[in-house]
This record gives sequence, C-alpha cells and structure tokens, in this order.
Amino acid sequence: MKANVTNKRQRRPAERPDEIASAALTLFCERGYYPTTIDDVAAAAGVTKGAVYHHFDSKEQLLETAMESFLDQAIEGAKSAMTGSDPSDVVNTLRIVLRAAAEMWISAEFSAVFCLVFGDVGKTVPGIRRTFLAAGPLRGWAAVAELIRRGQTSGKLRTDVDAHITARSLACALALQSMLLRASGYSKPRLMMAIDETLDVQLTMLANTTRESPGRSPR
Repeated sequence: MKANVTNKRQRRPAERPDEIASAALTLFCERGYYPTTIDDVAAAAGVTKGAVYHHFDSKEQLLETAMESFLDQAIEGAKSAMTGSDPSDVVNTLRIVLRAAAEMWISAEFSAVFCLVFGDVGKTVPGIRRTFLAAGPLRGWAAVAELIRRGQTSGKLRTDVDAHITARSLACALALQSMLLRASGYSKPRLMMAIDETLDVQLTMLANTTRESPGRSPR
C-alpha cells in the first residue's frame, strides 16, 4: 500500500501543471479573467499558491498555457475522430475533421474561450491572441490544407484552387456559421444538421468533377 502511495506522489508533479491550467481556464471562463485570482486557481486545482507560481511566472502565462492546452486537446480530438477511416478517402476524412472541429466550435467551452481571447482580456494580454491563432486556427488550417493537397494529388479534389486558401475558407465559413447559429438558439441536433448540409455543399464544390462549360458542345 505504501508503495502505491509513493508512486502516485511521484506522478503528480508531471501531471500538476496541466491540472492547474485546466482549473484556471474553467475559472476564467466561468467567473472572468480579472475577478479570478491565483488563490482561486490554487484552490480549484487542489494545490498551494506557491505551487501555481512554481509552474507559472504570472497569471498571463497561466492563461496562455491554459489556452494552448485547450486547443491541443481539440486538435487531438479531431485526430481521434479519424481513427478507423480509410486514408485514401480524402473527402470523407475532410468531412470527419471539419465536423469534429464544428463540434468544438458549438461547445460552451469554446464560446467562453473565444470571448476571453477577443474581448477585453485579449486587448490587455495581447499574447493570448497570438497563442490562440498559432495553437488553433493556423494548425487546423495547415492540417486541412495537407488533406486537400493529398486529394489533389490523388485526383479526387480540384487542382485549380490553392490548398491553404481553400482550407482557410472552408474552416472559417463553417466556424462562423456554427457560432452564429448556436448564438441564435439552435439545438445541437439542428446545429449538426445545418453543419452537415454545409459540409455537403463545400465538399461537392471541392470535388474533382467534369463540368461542361456553358454554351459549348461536348466534343
């Protein structure tokens, strides 16, 4: 029994920074960044105030780390959603990835994080916006662009479009729609139905299909 307790104590230091960051982000979203103190974070994480400062130099660094951790989990969630899918079916893989992203965009957690980043906190802690962009959208766009390039190489997706610009356009359009419809009071089932409809149109437009030009006879 004593050995088990010792092992648990040995594991805790490695796990604790993530636990502190997670507790901090929850409080920042629920109570607001400014009203939340380091004492509040320590109490929520079950550690001392000194333990918080052992891992984080400031409240600002704690916020940035918490943001990175949240977005890392979102990226991993999208990767997990791809498990078992056929790698050669790029269109279906794109659908899975973008749908997983949309599920994050309509979550209450993401809405709270978005408000933190682009509200007053983002103005006074400018690093948080850079962190959000680098750890979230830029990584996501790069991953989607890589899938599009793979589809272009295999001949399944149009080659007359820039992969990165298309990835950015697809993701931004879907993200904005998702957040607007959620704010309008759509239920989750209705939201996901609208997201699937949008994905159908987006992916159909991106697919490599033969189209005759208007006014020209087929040869």
